[in-house]
Amino acid sequence: MQIEPTVPRSPIAEALRDVWQQWSLNSGSADLEQFLLWLERVSVSSATGVVTDVSGLDTIDSVLLAGRVEFDELSTGPNWEERLQSLWNASFASHLAAVDQQTAFLRRGAAIPQLYPDRDSRRRIYRTGLPPSTAFQLIDEFSEIETVMAEGQDYATLDRDQQFNYVVSVVIALGGIPRFNMGEREAWEPILRWWLGHDATQYPSAGQIADWHRYVGTWFSYRCCWGIGSVIGYAYERISDGQLQPMSLDVWESLGLPWVVFWLKELLSWGTQDPVAAFLLARGVRLTRGEAEQTANSYYLSSYATTRDDPLDARSIRDWVEAQFPGQASATTRIAERTFRAQVTDLEVLNRGTEFRVLPLRKKAGVAWTDIAGYVLAESYEDVATAIQAFDTTLYDFILKPDEQRVLVTWYL
Repeated sequence: MQIEPTVPRSPIAEALRDVWQQWSLNSGSADLEQFLLWLERVSVSSATGVVTDVSGLDTIDSVLLAGRVEFDELSTGPNWEERLQSLWNASFASHLAAVDQQTAFLRRGAAIPQLYPDRDSRRRIYRTGLPPSTAFQLIDEFSEIETVMAEGQDYATLDRDQQFNYVVSVVIALGGIPRFNMGEREAWEPILRWWLGHDATQYPSAGQIADWHRYVGTWFSYRCCWGIGSVIGYAYERISDGQLQPMSLDVWESLGLPWVVFWLKELLSWGTQDPVAAFLLARGVRLTRGEAEQTANSYYLSSYATTRDDPLDARSIRDWVEAQFPGQASATTRIAERTFRAQVTDLEVLNRGTEFRVLPLRKKAGVAWTDIAGYVLAESYEDVATAIQAFDTTLYDFILKPDEQRVLVTWYL
């Protein structure tokens, strides 16, 4: 059997091609200049009159908006047109796309300040890490989601049933945004119950287990975590006074969200209802959920749990773990942050326009960067494969930055 070689594909180039094909088919025209004029004028919300699927246009705008916001906030150099050209030159698409696609990208980019004229609105979209159409939906739904999340203020003192119901309520609230809507609760709640280990009698059959794991990876570890991260990003935008500043643990309480919200992505990723257990698993201190949850009980009985107002304050949990398990890498033995070039291979990841946690997987000629479910999101070359050996994957986060085509390696918490 002959295996065809993998043909490199650029998500940006694919999105541009998709928009062109839809416009040409539905307008009955193959006039490139007319397409470019349309591209300069149409908003994502009004594009449905000509294209049936706006996800490609949404993807393109995600990339362009990110570039424009960073230009607005950080640039002291060239004008926007020059920055656009640099943005294109730095993309993988520049090596694969046709000249017409480059022209379309630059023309759409030049129109971004007119299509999204409010600078604050552009920055809010950027902070959500979502495509524009979904970002606007999140902003509309934010107050309701925030109200539901606030109900977790006493999460550490709730019993397991109450904790599980809280997580379910957050998943349902996120479902107010179509991209994160998982459908009927009866279909996904048994899977979530099994994944979080809430009910020891709730197990998939032998024929279901692969599908359930796939569902967890696609929806809970990916979609829900994406949605939660977007809510946190928007909450931070509200207190940032119009400045692009990195978020730190010290400002968390200013967001108006309880500390359990900080941990929700970890709970869904590691499959536990206990934030301390999730952190122990992430640090590699414990290797199974049962062991991690049993060890976590000691934290709640320690003075660290009462040092600050909320036992789930991430700083208290971090300090306890570093004090109790000094054999694990501590602040004094951390390796400095590094960044590695990475070619994004997954269109949906680029569509997000935000950071994504990945893991390095060595392959014959480099590194595949995968999500927790094992899906390849980006790739790097052989020199990166050698360099990442210095980083323990249980102690460091590998953060894929799709817009920048790179992976940042940073200390976990």
